[in-house]
Amino acid sequence: MWGEDEAQILDSLHSQGYTEEDALDLLHMARRDRARTIRGIFWPKIWWGLLLIGLGVGVVLAFYYLTDTYPARGRGQIAIQLTPFIFGAWQLLSGLSGLLTAGSRSGPVSEIE
Repeated sequence: MWGEDEAQILDSLHSQGYTEEDALDLLHMARRDRARTIRGIFWPKIWWGLLLIGLGVGVVLAFYYLTDTYPARGRGQIAIQLTPFIFGAWQLLSGLSGLLTAGSRSGPVSEIE
């Protein structure tokens, strides 16, 4: 019921003896359940993103406060230290976009990453 056309679902429910109102209620309940399931897929990405952002900020601040020569360090070393922050930001944005578009996604839920 999650990935099929709405008209086909309603026709199938009518042929099984459901009234118009019951069929629409069942369809809307299935759509809400699908959106809730999709949102459940993206919540861990948001949490991992926030964790990695915090880790990245912590690493940069630790190096800044623990080393006296931080400003003299090369850009490559700063980029390496910022890698968790950048990856975390990507995870966070990916999770947020999935969370916000859960109701409008199509296709099988099993193919959503």
